[in-house]
Amino acid sequence: MITFVDRLATKPILTRENIFSLKKYIEFKYPHHGEKHKAQILAKSIRQVIDHELKGFEVHHQEELRTRLLQKTLFEQQRSILCSDIVECCITMDSFTDDTLDTLSNWINHKIQDSIDIETIMNYREAVLSKDQKNLAESFIEEVPLVYAPFVGEVDQVIDEVTTNRESSRIFTRLSNHHLSIFILLTFVLLFIGYSINIDPSTTSEPAVRFNIDEPMSQLTSGSFTTLMDEIITFYHIPQTLRYRNINENHLRFYLIDRGSLLGRDPHFLTIIETSKKFHLDPLILFSIAGHEQGFIPESHPNAGEIINNPYNVFESWIKYNTNLEDSSAIAARTVSNLLKGLPKGMDPFKWINRRYAEDPDWWRGVRSIYEHLNKIVESN
Repeated sequence: MITFVDRLATKPILTRENIFSLKKYIEFKYPHHGEKHKAQILAKSIRQVIDHELKGFEVHHQEELRTRLLQKTLFEQQRSILCSDIVECCITMDSFTDDTLDTLSNWINHKIQDSIDIETIMNYREAVLSKDQKNLAESFIEEVPLVYAPFVGEVDQVIDEVTTNRESSRIFTRLSNHHLSIFILLTFVLLFIGYSINIDPSTTSEPAVRFNIDEPMSQLTSGSFTTLMDEIITFYHIPQTLRYRNINENHLRFYLIDRGSLLGRDPHFLTIIETSKKFHLDPLILFSIAGHEQGFIPESHPNAGEIINNPYNVFESWIKYNTNLEDSSAIAARTVSNLLKGLPKGMDPFKWINRRYAEDPDWWRGVRSIYEHLNKIVESN
């Protein structure tokens, strides 16, 4: 018989893959920042998504549940956080009351879109509480990997030491003896102590994430985390070879100007570069599409001033859709990014894009040929 807890166990809140992807993304977006800043961003993002799931619970219960969830899943068992974990952490709280039961009941019914009565929840709570806690604790100590053992039973101590402004470096020193990565170590500690984040804007040319990382934790919204996760997903389904990279812009610009292309002139050139960066795409992709669709827009073309507004022929053609280069570049970049989803292993990415981008089945051959040619130009000495 499938219980409501079994159903909740099929609903992940935050998976290990989410955390790994988030960590890799932060490393990509913050290449020049220290490990502490990267860990702060990762920890804050994880806290955000958990806090979003705990909406409806009393604030003091949210804090206790978050701590229990993190200790149980990430610290002790090093696994994904599931909706069923919230139930188990909630029913075992010392501060569990009738009001807590009502809140939990509403939360469960909302999650599984069903009506689970109070009695069923209480029966489950009694069954959990009737377990031999001593044996569970002993088995837990045995199962926790040595690298995390110093944290077992010491979360409260860590919180106390840091929130009372005591020096916490000795905690890091003690744990580093277990050869735990400083990045992961800082992240786990920060998940509990909630450092404020202060990034020096002078050290990076653009914000690493689209939500305000200086914003107090209590003011962050679920939407900001969703925006970040969408950006991460976009980044990760783009093949490594087609992700944004710094190219020799001078070589590309000189090539375009030499052949009389309007794309080599500013602000057009920089618009394509910046849009590519925003969507994590190799800038040569947009230049290649424009090169194939419009022959790089010769400045001598009588309609060059209009074609430059939509050199990718998004929405059929520059004649039917003619706004500005920034707009059409964003549409083209977003389209390419979306079409790269589900790219089969071994499939040419340009051919995969072709299935939806253009009616001509050989469109990809022309675009790839131009891409390879431009690639040689930007990599030449």
